[in-house]
Amino acid sequence: MNNTSTLPSQLFPPTSNTSLSSIVINGDNVLKLIRSLDVNKSHGFDNISVRMLKLCDTSIIKPLVIIFQNALNDVCFPLMWKKANVTPIHKKGDKTDICNYRLVSVLPICGKIFEKVIYNTLYTHLEENKLLNVQSGFRHNDSCINQLTRITHGIFQSFDSNPSLETRGVFLDQ
Repeated sequence: MNNTSTLPSQLFPPTSNTSLSSIVINGDNVLKLIRSLDVNKSHGFDNISVRMLKLCDTSIIKPLVIIFQNALNDVCFPLMWKKANVTPIHKKGDKTDICNYRLVSVLPICGKIFEKVIYNTLYTHLEENKLLNVQSGFRHNDSCINQLTRITHGIFQSFDSNPSLETRGVFLDQ
């Protein structure tokens, strides 16, 4: 289904003159990611373990780079990497109550590496172009407490202005 709606440009002006036109899959980066993996982590349904990837090391890089690049070119995340081993883990309380369990999904390692390659590229681009200026959670050297402090400071500045400025906030959570 085609969607022809657009966001009003005056509400969301561009904050950077640069754009991320492509994601380059670099074999050295993939190798670094493989070498940084924890061999004690579980593997997905494909039975490719971290230990196996580490044993293959440099010989697996070229095929992985080709697969990753093809997935990007086709704009298609491989279906096999979406399948997971799902295990219910008991949290607390009555073990016969299904609400007392949380599900843990173990995905294939190669899919996780692919996601990390894309994440690293996007995050670097956003950081370098200062496009994450209001995002604090899950960032290096930042926290939600810092964000709360900035918001509170901004509200007080608006109240202390002469005349006081109108202050509005929109808070989103997924």
